[in-house]
Amino acid sequence: MTASKSEFTSDSQEWSADAGHQKAVRTSRAIESTRLGLTVLALLSAITILATSADTLAVYNQTHLSEEFFLALWPSDFDIRPTTALVICGSIVILSSAVSLAASRVPAVSLVHTLSPHSKY
Repeated sequence: MTASKSEFTSDSQEWSADAGHQKAVRTSRAIESTRLGLTVLALLSAITILATSADTLAVYNQTHLSEEFFLALWPSDFDIRPTTALVICGSIVILSSAVSLAASRVPAVSLVHTLSPHSKY
């Protein structure tokens, strides 16, 4: 049994379409892995920033004396707003990174899952 030219052409077209789909899946997996790595890096950085600035703020609150004491460890016009901003921004980044990591585990949201040939969505 010999194959006709039209059968050979359709097989090669299917193969090239499948190869294009596999390339798209590989590309999306690489992008997804990069996004996941950067999200984990942001999460770890935010945890570090939050821990150090919260500790600094706790030390300030424990050692700060009111104006009635004559020997203060901290100047009376000491500005703690930048440290408070670090705590708040670190908390926001931790929350958004955790939501992003949780959303990447949901199949309907994941880009890799939607491009896979066996997806049900």
